[in-house]
Amino acid sequence: MNLCLVKLDTWTFCYLQKYPVINKSQKTKKKFSLKVLVFALLFTVLFSSAFAQTLSVPSYSVNRIKSGYVYTFFIKTNQIVRYRVFDSFTGKISVGSAMNGESLVISYNDTVVAWTETAAGTKSREIMLGKNAVQNAISRKFEIISPVEGTWANRQPLVLDCAPETEVYYSFSGYDPLEFGFAYDGPVLIDLNGNITLNLVAVHGDGSITRKTVSYIVNEPVAVKPPLYLSALNPLVICGVEKPVPISQNLTYGIGSHLDASLRGRTLYQTLPSCVNVLLPLEITSGSSVYRYIITTGDAPKTTMIQDKTFSSPIQIIDWNFVLFKADQKLQYSVDGGDWQVYLEPFYLDRTKSHTIRWHTGSKIESLVLPEKPTIIGIPDRNLTNKSVELQFSNPLYTFRIEDIHGVSKPLTSFYADTLAGDERLFDLQLAVYYGNIRQGEISVSFTIDKLPPPAPVLILEDESEYEKCSAVISIYSKEDVFTAIGTNVTSLDFGETSLLYAQNAEPDESAMFMPFAGSRLILGNGDTNEIYTVYAYAQDLAGNKSDTVAVRTQSVFNNVYVDSSSLFAFEADGSPTKPFSSINDAIDVINSRKKTILHLKGSFNIPQNITISSDCSFMGHENVCLSFKNNASLIIRNANVSFENCMFEKNTEQDIRFLLSAGAPLIDARDSKLFLENCKLVSNSSMPQGLIHAVKCYLETDSNNIAVQSLSQAVGVQCLQSNVRSKNDRFSLSGEYAVAFILSDSAFELDSPRFILAAKQAGCVELFACVYSFEENVLKNEIHTSKDFIPFKIDSSSQKGIAPLF
Repeated sequence: MNLCLVKLDTWTFCYLQKYPVINKSQKTKKKFSLKVLVFALLFTVLFSSAFAQTLSVPSYSVNRIKSGYVYTFFIKTNQIVRYRVFDSFTGKISVGSAMNGESLVISYNDTVVAWTETAAGTKSREIMLGKNAVQNAISRKFEIISPVEGTWANRQPLVLDCAPETEVYYSFSGYDPLEFGFAYDGPVLIDLNGNITLNLVAVHGDGSITRKTVSYIVNEPVAVKPPLYLSALNPLVICGVEKPVPISQNLTYGIGSHLDASLRGRTLYQTLPSCVNVLLPLEITSGSSVYRYIITTGDAPKTTMIQDKTFSSPIQIIDWNFVLFKADQKLQYSVDGGDWQVYLEPFYLDRTKSHTIRWHTGSKIESLVLPEKPTIIGIPDRNLTNKSVELQFSNPLYTFRIEDIHGVSKPLTSFYADTLAGDERLFDLQLAVYYGNIRQGEISVSFTIDKLPPPAPVLILEDESEYEKCSAVISIYSKEDVFTAIGTNVTSLDFGETSLLYAQNAEPDESAMFMPFAGSRLILGNGDTNEIYTVYAYAQDLAGNKSDTVAVRTQSVFNNVYVDSSSLFAFEADGSPTKPFSSINDAIDVINSRKKTILHLKGSFNIPQNITISSDCSFMGHENVCLSFKNNASLIIRNANVSFENCMFEKNTEQDIRFLLSAGAPLIDARDSKLFLENCKLVSNSSMPQGLIHAVKCYLETDSNNIAVQSLSQAVGVQCLQSNVRSKNDRFSLSGEYAVAFILSDSAFELDSPRFILAAKQAGCVELFACVYSFEENVLKNEIHTSKDFIPFKIDSSSQKGIAPLF
């Protein structure tokens, strides 16, 4: 035979039955001797009269229906339930009774006070019936919070959420918990590794039994430090205002009902001490390992059974509007200075205004002032926020108190609610309100604290492989509001690169300004722009949470042409970064057919014949690009704005003495155009009587270039007629029979910080004829020459000095 624990009123005994039950001390069952059983039964008989004087409050279940609530009562057959129904809408009070198994239907406005009564008139204490299904006396709530199925990298705690009257027993490896198991009395660490099968049995308050089984795997990595530690004494991770939980930033995590969120690691904490403690599953991912924990917030005020005499009062308030006197003897009362009345039953008060109640049972008159019903301030707009919430009353004389099965908390002037980063939680609260030590009723509050950032928007670049396309188009997808910023730094896409998608949490440059984005497509550029675009975007939900910032870099492909001398796309080449041209001539055809183009060059190019440019363009050199022209070949520019950056141009003259002595065509021959050269190198080993750069009726601006001519006869760097010329930080290396850096006629000329290295029989730095010029006398302080006949400045009488800027 086996023994089972059973409760007789407030005493626990054992009796013989065929189904054993494990006691709640987490030890295996103990068998009691027959002598103990007989003694217990005799003890019950002797003292049963003492228990008869105390009746238990009625047990009940509550279910919500469309029109209100349904209460079903469960009592002994020789007892009856008496109740009062307080209708706060009409101010009426109705009374009634119910037998075991009978039900009571009320509306949403009603509040029920009930007690148990015997035929002899013995009464239990009165209780206010709750409207939450969790308060059911016969609730069969039995939820397993941990462990759950899966493979985990750490040992798991056993954490259950059960009705107060439910007792749970558990065992491992197939044993029936009712035969051989442990009693659950709180969270405990399951100190097991490998394949684990957990069997659980719940014995509910009505005697029914529920069985559940959980199978999971614990595979702890060897010599790897877990992100958080658990122990037998601390099976839960405790988090609060003063107990932050750090998660490394190189890990990802999910929490609550969003375990798949994959959020970047951070420190979890509450900004305010929440009055609502919760248990949240927390999964942390490190590579292929997933660690699962149960995190609990532990800042809620403690509750205890109130023993202080000052807590008791002869007045009881039911649902704000009904006043009861709890005195055993008859008394008289008066409301707001009115006539004295004998108290016979609860009465109604309109709590939209304050009242003064006086009463007396003899010569002593007592009074109480009840202020009007307060409102709650601090409820978030739209009942949604991503921050902690602090609720207070409009009248600070009212206070909150936390109520649970353990008792009541101390009075609270503020009620705090909070959750952890990554969690989204609905707070549907019935807040108990007190005035002094008198409970006034409840106020319902519902709001959501959402600290789960939304997914980052998805940015998709539409097909940009064809250089004819005039705009960069980005499709943006998100369920939330999207904010975008556009950076316009001028760094272009590299060869072989269509776009660069930045990682999550991209950092925008300082000039970027986020603006709300409406629509689904972002169109950048038009036929006349050559900017490189970096588009940043983040999503923001209604609670105010922002996603990580993502970014994509792109450009208007219409204005960019790519040429790579090593390109293998002979027939498929389209001038895009991924399919560049291999010939300069192919690119020039495109340039001259457009208004404005950026030409990206990579590799070395041999150019045997003249190249003519008649449209605006920019030459951008990549990886030491070199354009090698034959002696009589030139880059001819007519009526165009052309710039060169990071390019090398050279004249390749054959080593025959006849070619070395013959005059070569200019490297750059420009007319009626604007030219800009920066960080370029221009080299020639042939005679340059017209200048390496020859310009007529042009605007020429050079900066930080290296110009070198090595000739057996004439070596001229720049020769211009009727032009505006500005030179800054340029370096000239010239050698020959005759060498001069600048020859200008009928022009305006500004010279700033040059460097000249001249080696010739006859040499000079600047020759000006009928020009306006601007430079200081010491501008040639970096000049080096080996000339017998050296004239640094040869300026005719028709030239005159001006004041910069000249143009």
